[in-house]
Amino acid sequence: MEKFQDIAFEKEIPLTDHFLENGIYQLDFDLRTLFAHFRNHQTIDFVISGKVFPVTYRKDHAYFISLELKEMCQRLGLEAGARVRLIRRHSDFQRFYLSFPVQDQRLERVLNEFRMEADLPRFQASFDWVEESVLSNRLDQVWKKTAKPTNNSLDSLKDSLRYRFLHQVLEECDLVGLQGLQSVEHFPHQIRTVRKVLFDCAGRALLADEVGLGKTVEAGIVMREYLLRKQVHRILILTPASLTSQWQGELKGKFEFDFPVVDHPSQLEDSAHIIMSLDLAKSKFFSKKLLSQNFDLVIVDEAHKLKNRKTLNYRFVKALSSQFLLLLTATPIQNDLIELYNLVHLISPGSLGTMEQFRKRFIHPVNKKLPINPELLKRHLASHMIRNSRMETQLQLPPRRVVLKEVDPSPQELEVYNRLTAFVRENYYLVSRSAQGINQLTLMLLQKLAASSPWALRDSLDNLAQKEDLFHDIRLTLDEMARECHELATPTKFQITLKYLQEELKGEKVILFTQFRSTQKQLMKFLENHQLEVVDFHGEMTTKKKNKQIDKFRQDKQILVSTDCGAEGWNLQFARCMINFDLPWNPMKVEQRIGRIHRLGQTRDVTIINYCMKGTIEEHIVELLGQKIRLFERVVGELEMILGYMDSEWRKEENLEKKIMEIIVKHASPEEQRKELEKLGKGLLKASRAYEQVKKAQNVLLGDA
Repeated sequence: MEKFQDIAFEKEIPLTDHFLENGIYQLDFDLRTLFAHFRNHQTIDFVISGKVFPVTYRKDHAYFISLELKEMCQRLGLEAGARVRLIRRHSDFQRFYLSFPVQDQRLERVLNEFRMEADLPRFQASFDWVEESVLSNRLDQVWKKTAKPTNNSLDSLKDSLRYRFLHQVLEECDLVGLQGLQSVEHFPHQIRTVRKVLFDCAGRALLADEVGLGKTVEAGIVMREYLLRKQVHRILILTPASLTSQWQGELKGKFEFDFPVVDHPSQLEDSAHIIMSLDLAKSKFFSKKLLSQNFDLVIVDEAHKLKNRKTLNYRFVKALSSQFLLLLTATPIQNDLIELYNLVHLISPGSLGTMEQFRKRFIHPVNKKLPINPELLKRHLASHMIRNSRMETQLQLPPRRVVLKEVDPSPQELEVYNRLTAFVRENYYLVSRSAQGINQLTLMLLQKLAASSPWALRDSLDNLAQKEDLFHDIRLTLDEMARECHELATPTKFQITLKYLQEELKGEKVILFTQFRSTQKQLMKFLENHQLEVVDFHGEMTTKKKNKQIDKFRQDKQILVSTDCGAEGWNLQFARCMINFDLPWNPMKVEQRIGRIHRLGQTRDVTIINYCMKGTIEEHIVELLGQKIRLFERVVGELEMILGYMDSEWRKEENLEKKIMEIIVKHASPEEQRKELEKLGKGLLKASRAYEQVKKAQNVLLGDA
């Protein structure tokens, strides 16, 4: 049986039938006094031999609830009437310790079955004057001034007052997580959210702001606050695979955190701060290692992917050991209110009762998205879910003007494009992944380059033709196409860009986005030759160099020519004009580009110019993005959720790109390509409508406008 040297309070409490059946323990008078300084719905840590069990305290009804603790007692074979020692220590005011009347070996065996916290980080206040001895002296001073003769014990009253005072001190102080932040423009609703996470939710919360209101920033400030207070060390961030780089860029650019994106088990040993895709983390290659570790803070983005407790996603996150947990999603309800129950259960098990109790009390018998008692449910959710809407924050983004610039290629340019497409179509299914110096990925790259810039295509064809292991006829074809590119005059897109920059956008700071370094180099050279102030930005630069280039653009350069790495986490809202020189087939990348300038903090109208070269696949891409999912009209961040409603085979962006490539290869005529892309567009349209329906259902409970 565990022994403690610094016991402040100790009492044997009997287990009850009600607790062993439902996980609810009613407090007697003595225990109510002991719990007096805790808030209603607050999560309290109960510790058993170093393992932490979160317990939800219901102050209004004087009981605590924990289904995990109930299950623990059941596995130990304890019956009603068994007496458990409840201990509070001087050195650890936030937790209670339990000691069971069972053999240590049996207790350890049962505890090992639970994937709960093993390490117990001590609370370390960042303010020296809130140390235990100083706090005691201050409380004595307060007591002498305010205390009146009473029959109650001074020590017991002081004990409760002590923790109330400490909580008040921390809550009223400035957030240290905001100090020294130069690259984060934060808003009042975000600061309120951070305070609520820290002081009302005990670091475990569902952040459910509407899309575009800055959940990532809120999570980042919470993380920084805990790090500076030395309350966390090991941090795990789980996101969809498509967002790992974006999270990495945001944390580096805004908070100066270096989080590696882990894709190999050996990397888990190298860093205490980790970003991973959820799909990779739950795989057999990683899950065992991750579940054996103890994290202080876990953050899960797009947490609606945990809505079903039967899925591996849910079971994996539930099994992770963490003191603090943040779940981020703009759509906590999609098909059924039980999804919301499941998310809250991860944060605070038992706080909404059992699943059956929740169904009977809150879920409409016909429409499972609607609550029976919405106001009551809101009150129950108040300590676990934080939701900010645009109506409440009164934060509205300025208008976004979208211009579609149709580019008429010269006959020579169109001939190069058509010949390259015919070459790709002829060889796409003939080449293997690595044979003869050319593969399907190379052919896809050439196809994209053909619509971007014939000058950039020329350089790639020249380099490819130098490979020694090419078939002779393929080498001849590549040489001929490269020669045709060399003979081309200035491409039409280049001429149009120059006209925009010298006339309509003269004096404006403009971001030119392209997918390709080769196109970027050609654009830089062309614009510099016409005496324009240009700076480049690409993924091969160091972080220091990237920051230097952004500063140049902000201070004295008119134009930033950037590859898509500039769309990952960098704030460029000091500019308001963007030209998509070429359009990625991956819609997420297009949305990320837009999000660099049309975001919180932008005060001026934004202009987005999309080039579309007639007679090429770009015509169909624009129709797919603009008409089917209205990408250029939507709030940045909504696309990820729309894609979540697609059929499973199309949810991954690489599958979308592969499908578009197959349409180009299999269907020669533009009309056939249009019909096939129309089928893909119908799937996107269906997913978009499903998302809109979910938004409407959420209005009933969450009160969004």
